[in-house]
This record gives sequence, C-alpha cells and structure tokens, in this order.
Amino acid sequence: AKFVVTNYRGSIKLWDFQSGKKVSTFEELDFHTKIGEFNQNGSSLLVWIYNRVFVLDIASKKLINPVLLGHSGSIHTACFSPNGKQILTSANDSVKLWDKASGQCLVTLENTKYSKEASFSTDGKKILTFGTSTRIWDAENGNCLLILQDSGTHNNDIHSVKFSHNSSNFFASSGDGVESWKLSVNRCIYKRLAKPYHSVVDRYGQYLLSANSEKAFLTD
Repeated sequence: AKFVVTNYRGSIKLWDFQSGKKVSTFEELDFHTKIGEFNQNGSSLLVWIYNRVFVLDIASKKLINPVLLGHSGSIHTACFSPNGKQILTSANDSVKLWDKASGQCLVTLENTKYSKEASFSTDGKKILTFGTSTRIWDAENGNCLLILQDSGTHNNDIHSVKFSHNSSNFFASSGDGVESWKLSVNRCIYKRLAKPYHSVVDRYGQYLLSANSEKAFLTD
C-alpha cells in the first residue's frame, strides 16, 4: 500500500501510508464527489458523482475518460479488478461490471437491487456482493455461485464486505466493528468490536482501518 485517501466535501487528500504525511490535494471536484478504491499500483483512483464514475489519474490530477454511466440511482461503491482492466460498481438498482478502456457495461448481475457493496476476490475470479442477501459470483460470466446466510449480528448497518486474501473468508464491517465469515461453513468465526469507530478491511484482508470524525488508525 502506498497511500491513504480522505475526502471531505469534494476536497480529496492523499496521505503517505508509511509517514502519515499529506502528499497531494485535489480541490477542483464537485461537492458531492465520493471516493472508491485505487488500482493495484496506486496510479489511479475511482471517484463518482451520483451515478457517474470517473478515473482520477494521481500524477496529472485529471479525470480520465470514458465516464461510466448506466446506473439509474446513486452509486454506493466502486472498485478496480485486480488486473485494473474492469471496474465494479454497486448501486440501488444493480451491481455492474465495466470495461475500463471502453466504458462499456460487460455484465449486470441479477437480483442485486439495493446492493450496498461489491468487491473482487484477490485473484479477480469471483465477486462478492452485499445487499438484501450476500452472494458470490463468477466474475467472467456473471453467474451466481453461492447465496450466503445474511450476517445479522451487527447492531449497525454493514457498510463494507471484502474477501480475505485467499478468498476462503469474507469480512463484514460496520459501526460495531468487523466480523469474519468462513464460506465453507457459512457462519461467523471471529468478531472484533471497534466502537465508536467505523471500520473497513483493506482489499487484501490484511488490515483493519478504523476512523471517526477526529482520527483514523490501522491495525493488523
């Protein structure tokens, strides 16, 4: 990991992961801009405004075409595939997989209305979605592979789900903390409370980032 990114009312700041020092600020973005994830080498960052997704080039500080446009409602999350060639978005209407180069929608996953989160496995072969149900998908053809029992032990809304580094588990995070669910047995095997912080697991399932309005910290 190279950077940590923060966003406040469209002012995006980039921080060095090791030193904690601010390295760049992007000020000329819309007040309603939201941030997604970096690509693998940290050269690009996904941002969106309502239902439009853009790629922000870190070096030039410019938004790169094409714009991804196809959701009927506001987007919740956006992330790159591990190879950086596809982009995955979740919104109230559906979860969509896009070709980054052309901006074309490759697949719209079925029965993913009201999805709050979507993410890739580390090898890019599977997709994890969370909404009215938690599902595993084949990233190549969009077929549903598994419907999982919902994680119901959080007192607050779940706002992030991520595969573990070997895709055997997935992590669900909320204002309560983080749960680890083992796919083979479909149950929670670990829970870490992190009140009063909102928590999220990184894309590789290695770090827990917790933050509130005043500070943020990382733990293994």
